[in-house]
Amino acid sequence: MCGLTLFTNPLAGQAQMSQASQVSQASQAITTSGVLQETLKTCFSCHGENGISSMPSHPSIAGQKGDYIAKKLTAFKMAGKTHDANLENDIDDSVSNKGTRQGRLRADPVMEHMIKGLDSVLIVRVAETVSKLACRKETNRPKSRLYPAPRSVVECIACHGSKGLGKRTDTPVLAGQQRSYLRRQLLLIRETAWGALPREGESARAHPIMERQVARLKIQDVDVLAKYYSSLDCRGGLSKK
Repeated sequence: MCGLTLFTNPLAGQAQMSQASQVSQASQAITTSGVLQETLKTCFSCHGENGISSMPSHPSIAGQKGDYIAKKLTAFKMAGKTHDANLENDIDDSVSNKGTRQGRLRADPVMEHMIKGLDSVLIVRVAETVSKLACRKETNRPKSRLYPAPRSVVECIACHGSKGLGKRTDTPVLAGQQRSYLRRQLLLIRETAWGALPREGESARAHPIMERQVARLKIQDVDVLAKYYSSLDCRGGLSKK
């Protein structure tokens, strides 16, 4: 009898371990969900309610491609790490990045600060969640008129498509984006193509393919392109303005 009392059922032990694991996973899921919601709340404070921006200089992120968002958030995080390392070693950013774009493919002081505490898992969760949001409000239905497509848009179609929706998962949706934001990004890329280096605290953007496309654009061309793409419907329909 003593032998029997010392006997432990292995199945019962496995069941207890499995139950404990499920409880742990459920607890972690709740915690992660809470962190995700708080992170999204922070995002929406700048990018608008449910990711639809009402500020011309801030892009809408609702409905943007998840792969693209994750890629850009990771770029901001890399840029922030490079900047922090330079500060620690008393190195000028403009000098350390001269002749190279490593860690400076996308730099923005505000975004670098906001992304600093996010790990790769949370970045993916944020990107996935935001990509599933409606890119525009139902009340903001597209109208029947389109702005005429400028001649310079021909160079954009190969990657961004005729409707500004992008042909690849890592190519951003331009349709319906904030006009001022689009203009600013084109100008940043053009400055990089000309060899300009950002000063401390300035935004920067580098993209080898885009640099070739925008290097020779005039300001008027940039304005027209921004106006055109902002007028398109993010759902692939007609103009929203």
